[in-house]
Amino acid sequence: AEKMPQKIDSAIDLAVLINAVTADKEAALKKYSNALGIGNYRYSFIKTQATVTSVNEDEVLIQIPVADSALNAILATEYIYGNAIRDASALVDVKDFPNTSDLNSISEELNKTVRTTVLPAFRKSVKKGDKIDITAAVELNKEYIKWNGLELLPLRLQIVN
Repeated sequence: AEKMPQKIDSAIDLAVLINAVTADKEAALKKYSNALGIGNYRYSFIKTQATVTSVNEDEVLIQIPVADSALNAILATEYIYGNAIRDASALVDVKDFPNTSDLNSISEELNKTVRTTVLPAFRKSVKKGDKIDITAAVELNKEYIKWNGLELLPLRLQIVN
């Protein structure tokens, strides 16, 4: 777990990832994303700055400036689950875990840390119009990468107004 902060520090800027994927999807995903299994889903740690467009009960809607346009995305603030954070970290090798429940408990711990340490203060103070610095895990379906509507599972959040 002590390696996690360095991994989060090395998150790729979302605009850089989008450009790289646009230029050469396979190479970009190989370089900037990770997956534990075979399949279409890849996971990355990204960082970006965004503007809050709406604060909802379970999520915060954000707009991310990318090149000359703005991308609409979703910042999850309630339902932090699944393996995106664990798999994006690339710190876990399936081969080291013959027992899947151990693998799953790593995900649960990471997700719980986000829910209990990253989100509460942010949710209390965030409001529409805020500019925020975000580092997050994202899941990409390599067959069909859709940037608009991307869901971000936050790892670090900072309101920077």
